Amino acid sequence: MLTVDNRLLFRRQRLATAAAYVGTYKQGSGRSLLTRFRQALDKHGIETLFQYSNWYLRFQGKINTIADQYGLDYETAYATVAALSPGLSPDANIKAMVKLLDGMNGLQAYPNAVDKARKILDTGNTLLLGKMKTQDFFRAIRAGGECGSAPIDRWAAREFSPYNKKINGLWPDVDLTLGKYQEIQAKFKHASETLGLWDAELQAILWADRRGKD
Repeated sequence: MLTVDNRLLFRRQRLATAAAYVGTYKQGSGRSLLTRFRQALDKHGIETLFQYSNWYLRFQGKINTIADQYGLDYETAYATVAALSPGLSPDANIKAMVKLLDGMNGLQAYPNAVDKARKILDTGNTLLLGKMKTQDFFRAIRAGGECGSAPIDRWAAREFSPYNKKINGLWPDVDLTLGKYQEIQAKFKHASETLGLWDAELQAILWADRRGKD
């Protein structure tokens, strides 16, 4: 397994290649995710995009710290956080897992997500993750972002019509069918392969850029 230092070095190299590539065409050329990457690069600079691309690796580190404190297997911890993710912010996912580990009730999370997370903690069975998004989120966390399947959350969906424009000041609801999920995911894969990035790296960069924080 590569050391973290080597992974970061290779990630910098991938980003440099991607930046050079998008510098060869004009913004608004019709290649949506490539244009968005170019816009994020122009807005923030490559160093900030490097920090954004490390989001999954940093998030993995936060989970590992909690897992070590509780003597929990890393993959079980990643799956538990992923199971709790619908409707919660990433940091809230971790806090909810800690409450479960402490035997607390009344979590501010979807009841079915809490039940699934409890079962994963009890059994260590990561296959209990059901929906494709939570499976992809688990894989991206486990791989530290070096993952060929981007989790498609509402922020990723907002890269595309009809989810990318507010109506009366509000974002439209994002309720993707499996087919639509896979369609958007395929677009991330195509753009990532063109840029020479991992799918989850590109998703993390655009997610952080769109939310205005990493």
